[in-house]
Amino acid sequence: MSRLRSVILDANIVIYLHQLGIWPQVVGRCEIILARTVAEQEVLFYEIDEERHEIDLAKDITESRVQVVDVVASEVVKFRSRFDPLYLEGLHAGETESLVYLARNPQLEAHVCSADKVVFRVLPHLRLADRGISLEELLGQIGLARLLPYMYSRVFGERWTRQGEQDWIGGIGTQRGEGGSA
Repeated sequence: MSRLRSVILDANIVIYLHQLGIWPQVVGRCEIILARTVAEQEVLFYEIDEERHEIDLAKDITESRVQVVDVVASEVVKFRSRFDPLYLEGLHAGETESLVYLARNPQLEAHVCSADKVVFRVLPHLRLADRGISLEELLGQIGLARLLPYMYSRVFGERWTRQGEQDWIGGIGTQRGEGGSA
């Protein structure tokens, strides 16, 4: 089985993979990219049966199984200025950094994997609607398929990508002049 080229993971995906106990297998089968905020501030622990488990990515990072990328603050400010409060209220720091990195590096052919609808809604505004991937699709591609809750499903990602396309066409979600018809 070939390694999936590159996937930028949101914090909720990293945490859920740890909860499922399959983080090592995923890291072994994908080129994982994490925004620095995701790696250092958002992915700290997970809980199973109300018991807290620390997440330590240091060894994966040191041994180059996980690549941590930086985004300049001015890029984040410029990126966020494109969107109106409808989108901004759900767009957290790690998601923003991940999307900025994806948008500025389209040659990587990386996909972003999240369980947050705003990530899928933003992609059409960046003309990168085909770069979203659900956890269900990701696990299927690397031979770890399983039944997952709706927010991790292909249907969820497709639904919110379509909504983002409709928003973009209608000029919704972006500041005046950034949308498809505004």
